[in-house]
Amino acid sequence: MSDPATNPPQSPGPIQLNVNLEALQSRYFVRLQHLLDMLAVSMKSAEVIDSGTAMETSSFLNVAPAQNRRLSPRSASTEAVAWHIRNAFRDAMEATTLFLEECRAVAAIIKAAASHSLTWGRLQEIHGPEAAAYHRANLPDKLSALKQDFGVDFALALHVRTINAVRNCLVHRRGVVGTEDIGPEGTLVLQWQVLEVFAEDPTSGSEKVLTKADGLVNAGWPVFVRFADKSRVFAVSESIDLTYDEIMHTLTTLMNFGAALVQALREQVAASRPPMGPR
Repeated sequence: MSDPATNPPQSPGPIQLNVNLEALQSRYFVRLQHLLDMLAVSMKSAEVIDSGTAMETSSFLNVAPAQNRRLSPRSASTEAVAWHIRNAFRDAMEATTLFLEECRAVAAIIKAAASHSLTWGRLQEIHGPEAAAYHRANLPDKLSALKQDFGVDFALALHVRTINAVRNCLVHRRGVVGTEDIGPEGTLVLQWQVLEVFAEDPTSGSEKVLTKADGLVNAGWPVFVRFADKSRVFAVSESIDLTYDEIMHTLTTLMNFGAALVQALREQVAASRPPMGPR
């Protein structure tokens, strides 16, 4: 979304804005997808490192400032994976923060347009002091503000909060859970959603979740798809250790959250009927 408030016209007149929600969502999705792609390569590369693999580069001159404290290839592989997971969560939540800030601006514009109070001065407030205050807020407060200030209701906010909590632990405590990370239950919880395929017995109603290892379905059993909640629980002093699949589902959950938020903004446009285009 462009920022016309930074360069208002010299004469007042009707304000025409193109708020492209599809582009906003697409940019967020691309950032998350690139993180998954890079993480897949780094984790796969680490798998080929074993105790017999040399870590020397092809440089003419290799420098080892702490030669007697170098990591073994296997230890370096483990640390590299942890480093990439840490950065993946950090970058994912930075992308989410930027996405939320853009969504807040859109929500504010929709609200002002619906009340016929969208002026150049109001746009400057939305993109100026209000944007700065929202930027300074932490992620849980950013989520709450969207609902409280603009009435934007969306799914998966709880999941996003847990992902952000895990990000904080990974970045600030290198993934070792501290007392700062735990919730009311005394643990750190990561929640995500998975797309689950299951078959149902038409007679008894019992279900069978289909997996890669066991995807056989009894004759006559209909097959359905649903989102199912999954979680990992970490105790104090425990190290966060996640598989690629768990991280993939976590970032996919962020994508689902983004889609839900953009849909909520679309519904606000439809409900308020502001004098602006369908986007």
